[in-house]
Amino acid sequence: MGRILKDLLSMIKNKPLIIVSLALTILIIISIGLILSLDNNAKNSSDLKNLDKIKNDIQTVSSSGNALQNPVYQKFLAKFNEINNSKLNKEQKYEVLNTSLTYLVSYYSLTNDPQIFDLEEKINSFIILNFPEKKTTLEPSCFDPSCADSPQSPEMLAIIEVIKNSNVPSPMKDDNIKDLTNFGYLQTSRNNSKVQNYLIMASMIEKNQDYQAAGINIKVANDIRSYVKKAYPALYDKYGP
Repeated sequence: MGRILKDLLSMIKNKPLIIVSLALTILIIISIGLILSLDNNAKNSSDLKNLDKIKNDIQTVSSSGNALQNPVYQKFLAKFNEINNSKLNKEQKYEVLNTSLTYLVSYYSLTNDPQIFDLEEKINSFIILNFPEKKTTLEPSCFDPSCADSPQSPEMLAIIEVIKNSNVPSPMKDDNIKDLTNFGYLQTSRNNSKVQNYLIMASMIEKNQDYQAAGINIKVANDIRSYVKKAYPALYDKYGP
């Protein structure tokens, strides 16, 4: 801007009045452009409804427990904070929010912490509020007793106990126990996903070399299928082998 003012002063001294008027007009246009640019940046950073509220909700969760020490939760925070970039367009903001929610779901599946599920639902509602035209969002799934429609089944707990007491090495053993436990928490509205996950797990265990070496691959796979067939007969007929 300093160079422009110097040029204008030079024109005032040496050029006719009409040229000076034209230069002043250009200066006014430039100033208006800068103001509009700043205004647009302000709008871009605040065009999401309830953004401050959702930030407060995240801050509440972050300040309690050990969430901040977990690398998966750290990825969630880093991705969500990209929403503050005023250069992002609406589609990019939508992608940022969905990716951050994916990280949060992963963290929740590891911790089974009820307050994380609550935060998932709040962020999901926040996305739907600001992007109602989008047909698909990542619907939060229950992975803890507080939101489950029923307790873990005795049959599935018995299967988990067989795996726990086997020679299947960790971390596979621990991961499979965690997955089977999380599937059991899924609400009734997610029974399709629950059954499909159980059956996929049964097939994977049946073919896995570590389970074969431990001598439990057939028993565990068949026990999972028998439970699904008994508890969800219609869905077993739909998705079963």
